[in-house]
Amino acid sequence: EHYAPAGVPRRKGPDGALGGPIADRLAAQRAASQRQRAAAMIVDLLDRAIPGTPHRVGLPGTRSGITAIGDLAALSGNGPALLLYDVSNPAQPSEVGSWTGLTRIDAVASDDSRLFALQATSGVTVLDTTTPASLITVGDIALTETSRSLAAYGDLLLIGDTRGLVLVDVTTPAAPGTPARVVDSGVAIAVAARADVALVAGAQRGVEIIDLADTT
Repeated sequence: EHYAPAGVPRRKGPDGALGGPIADRLAAQRAASQRQRAAAMIVDLLDRAIPGTPHRVGLPGTRSGITAIGDLAALSGNGPALLLYDVSNPAQPSEVGSWTGLTRIDAVASDDSRLFALQATSGVTVLDTTTPASLITVGDIALTETSRSLAAYGDLLLIGDTRGLVLVDVTTPAAPGTPARVVDSGVAIAVAARADVALVAGAQRGVEIIDLADTT
């Protein structure tokens, strides 16, 4: 039951439930709590045998992915779509940039100086991070399937979508190659690459391993 001070009428909300000052205050607190739920944890791994104390960083909006690029951590999501933090001092991370070129970014990957920002239903935006406070769009990759994940490997970009895996040559970001499908066996939940091997985690089918030594 909701209570209101004497003389203050109790109100009914859209669902017919009674409301009042206390209910309004609780609703505001819940909304504030939800806005503050996004966070990142930073751990110093200089001594891998004894990892440092995790440092929690509260973040605005919601976050859907993270990648490291030098001393930067790039976090995708919305409100804003992309955040950049300097994590050179794990105990005192600082925001150094953001990007609002899209309303939402669903996943993010990086190489030495570029960020690849994936929007699930439209494609990938390539961003130059030379100046973190002012990210520059240097290319766009249009995709035909809804995509869930991506990974950068040298001059290749691996993109997992509803059919499997596609590869894109990003040697020249302003003129990326045509996406080439190499796996066509169902939804790719996550992708990764290392030592000329691509790993594709599929929905209910385990992990597929693809040789990237020759992608011609």
